[in-house]
Amino acid sequence: MSSPADLRRLPVIGRRRTHFGPHFWRNTLHGYLFILPVVLGLLIWTIGPMLASAYYSLTDLQPAVARQVHWDRQLRQPFHQ
Repeated sequence: MSSPADLRRLPVIGRRRTHFGPHFWRNTLHGYLFILPVVLGLLIWTIGPMLASAYYSLTDLQPAVARQVHWDRQLRQPFHQ
């Protein structure tokens, strides 16, 4: 049979640690700061052009033709003819 001292050494299943110390939060912050340049680079240089490409492919944009902008004097906002 097992003695009570042996049972205390066994891991408790189902118990979760609810309090994280300051080292945990410091290491977590350092980890996020470490991956921040990669995430920003991915967003700016990969996903940004993909979204712009999708936008321009779904609009009727003719860059070779100059558009004339006329001003509505009552609304003071431009509208296109």
